[in-house]
Amino acid sequence: MEDEMERLKTENEGIFTAPVRGAYAFRVFSKAFGNPERAVTAGLFKNDQHIISTYGRQAGGFISSSNGVSLLLEEGDKVKVNLYPGIFTAPVRGAYAFRVFSKAFGNPERAVTAGLFKNDQHIISTYGRQAGGFISSSNGVSLLLEEGDKVKVNLYPVSKVAFSVSLSSSNGPHSRPRTLIYKHIFLNTGDAYNSNTGIFTAPMKGVYAFKVFSKTYGSQDDKASKVAFSASLLTSFGPKSVGPFHNGLHTLIYKHVFLNTGNAYNPNTGIFTAPVRGAYAFRVFSKASGNKQRAVTAGLFKNNQHIISTHAHQVGSFISSSNGVSLLLEEGDQVKVNLYPGQWIFDNGQHHHSTFCGHLLFPM
Repeated sequence: MEDEMERLKTENEGIFTAPVRGAYAFRVFSKAFGNPERAVTAGLFKNDQHIISTYGRQAGGFISSSNGVSLLLEEGDKVKVNLYPGIFTAPVRGAYAFRVFSKAFGNPERAVTAGLFKNDQHIISTYGRQAGGFISSSNGVSLLLEEGDKVKVNLYPVSKVAFSVSLSSSNGPHSRPRTLIYKHIFLNTGDAYNSNTGIFTAPMKGVYAFKVFSKTYGSQDDKASKVAFSASLLTSFGPKSVGPFHNGLHTLIYKHVFLNTGNAYNPNTGIFTAPVRGAYAFRVFSKASGNKQRAVTAGLFKNNQHIISTHAHQVGSFISSSNGVSLLLEEGDQVKVNLYPGQWIFDNGQHHHSTFCGHLLFPM
């Protein structure tokens, strides 16, 4: 059992590895049941360096938080999401007793498997698996810990469905829509992709992520088609609320730039200017502390015309909202995010909660 879990851990680490140098867009969605003792807090890391975080906390109900960023990655760069520690640190040298209880809905494709680790060394595990119903497993151990020793529980990944394919030659043009059949298979774990039809069939209910990379010989300047930016509000460490302002709309200036390929975004004004006519995608992530008197309400504007908004309001805790849109922009069109009068928004120079990002989908 320990050998099997170690194999799963190394094969399925939840890490994305960039196959080529380029601009990549990432989104993180975090959800949990509200609890007065703990929050849902996860961070996205590039090569073990923290980039952005999701954070949500309230006493009850169901909480959610999301965030996103676009990054310039070199071939081989690694991106992952870490849940911020539920780590126990021994305050003094002594004998400690630990118990781990794990529960899940039965599923023929996956188990509930968690391991207790001391200073990143595996000690014991819980394991349960059945086709249906409700399964549970528990385990315990007593350990001699030195002052500062750390103990945590890691969930082992067990779902094994992944594929990566490419076309074997140029394709098109065609007079009518046609399914592309990617025949060259690099990876097809779980055999869910059919190289004869070009169709992926989900083997089980779950959340799946897909990426499509398309390249052709183009007539436009290659540099003009590479436009992407991602930025957060604060450049310095520490939390800060922006607003409220009471004299009309206030343009938010996202000063911490993660990516600005094409230099179409201006971190001094907060304005993105389209360098070419084309279809562009934008995302806005807004977060703030809950307050009875004000909400976190920000709107995305194209040439001073309102397009979409983010909005969240509750009395306390931490609130978040996100929204996105794809737009046809002419060369010179401007896009920005405005904070509405009497409202506020929060960011943290370390965790980068509130972000604004966009990229050119294709020129037209």
